[in-house]
This record gives sequence, structure tokens and C-alpha cells, in this order.
Amino acid sequence: MGPSSRTFFSNNGFTCLLVLDHIYAFYQECMSVHEIEAAIHTDSRHADRLRSVYCSRETAECGYVVFKRIDFLGSRRSFEMLKRVSGDNNSNVYELLIRA
Repeated sequence: MGPSSRTFFSNNGFTCLLVLDHIYAFYQECMSVHEIEAAIHTDSRHADRLRSVYCSRETAECGYVVFKRIDFLGSRRSFEMLKRVSGDNNSNVYELLIRA
């Protein structure tokens, strides 16, 4: 599934804990229509669960799928650390490492 990005701004910068709080909040939200369309075609058991929800009677009645991003991660729900992506010395790009 492709990445979803958000932009945050702070005059004082961000602590690691604040960044993790933003990431946690992001994964508690429901997947967007575009994320569901991409995820439903992946080959994983989490996609199988998503397809089951997608085909359910409740989805047909309300007209949309309610599926949180955290549920698509399955058992890999523990945020291990933020790792700076190699590149420039002043790079502000980090990778989120998760574990089962």
C-alpha cells in the first residue's frame, strides 16, 4: 500500500514522542476510499479481512467501508522506533519501524 503523507508545522520543532503521537492518531483513523481501493488488491490475510468487510451487508446498507488503518497492520502494531533515512546530514525524513 502506498504511503499517505501529512504536513505538520511547529515553530519549536517536534519531539520524538510528539511525532509518534501524530503517527498513532493517523493509524486510528479510518482508511480513505483510495487506500481501500489499493489495499483490497494486495495479497495478504489483512486484505482478506478487508474484502470480507467490503462485501458485507452492513457495507452495502451504509454505502461505504469503515476500516481503521491499524486493523490493516494486523499483529504488527508495536511502533519500535523512528529511524532517520540516510541521505543529507540535515535530512528530516524518518522511517517508522514496526514489529509484531
